[in-house]
Amino acid sequence: RGGGGGGALAEFWAGRYPKFLAKQSILEGGDFNRWKVVPAAMSIQLSVGSVFAWSMWNGPLTHSLGVIVPCSADWNIGSVVSVFSTTAVMMGCTTAVLGAWMERAGPRLVNTIAAVVFSSGSLLCGYGAMTHQLWALYLGY
Repeated sequence: RGGGGGGALAEFWAGRYPKFLAKQSILEGGDFNRWKVVPAAMSIQLSVGSVFAWSMWNGPLTHSLGVIVPCSADWNIGSVVSVFSTTAVMMGCTTAVLGAWMERAGPRLVNTIAAVVFSSGSLLCGYGAMTHQLWALYLGY
């Protein structure tokens, strides 16, 4: 290792920083409790599965302003359904690109960052639905 700049960032991308999320903290030590993995795995599966629940929001999003019947300012079904298509493509691309980093850095670090990004996206998507901003739905979901 050279003494060049970007040491903390290089350690982060290598999966060695922060220490408690490093891959070595899973592999080393005798105090590893496998039951702690179950809630983490369930959380990951729920977040991945929630992407496929988008179709239940199609109807409410196309009637968000008109409530019972659509009004002229409501989104049409084509613009709402495209949110899921964009999300499915992006999910596949990020999985392909970031899979190698998961192998190098370990699941704790990558899934912690994924949880922060997923939560931020959910908040942005909620903001978009609340304020009727289609760009926020696309960016957040």
